[in-house]
Amino acid sequence: MKSIKKIACILTIGLGIYSCSTHDDSEGQQTTPSEAKDVKAKIVVVETDNFSAQSIFSPEFGWGYQIMNNGNLYINQPHIPSIQGNQGFDSKDKAIKTANYIIRKLENNIFPPTISPQELDSLKVL
Repeated sequence: MKSIKKIACILTIGLGIYSCSTHDDSEGQQTTPSEAKDVKAKIVVVETDNFSAQSIFSPEFGWGYQIMNNGNLYINQPHIPSIQGNQGFDSKDKAIKTANYIIRKLENNIFPPTISPQELDSLKVL
């Protein structure tokens, strides 16, 4: 039964990454603060048995993400992790792609779920 849940989890994460990277017309486009004002709702992108992710926008930083564990805030990442300074992602797609990657690490019991600049580069989010 656990293997079925893991397969379902992997498929869910894969579909979330696929849908973020290929079906969103705004992929790679930068979002200006005035456009972000229209984005009032936080968008839940990935859900597994334990984790979910949503994009967040801050006028100070730009796009970031939050990861919830069983409905409770687990990771609040308002800026790009492992990069010096407090710069946010320039698009919500990049923030969500990173959150999906972190959730995969969490689901595979990789703790802490750190991410290196090289991993960010390979995800093409920098």
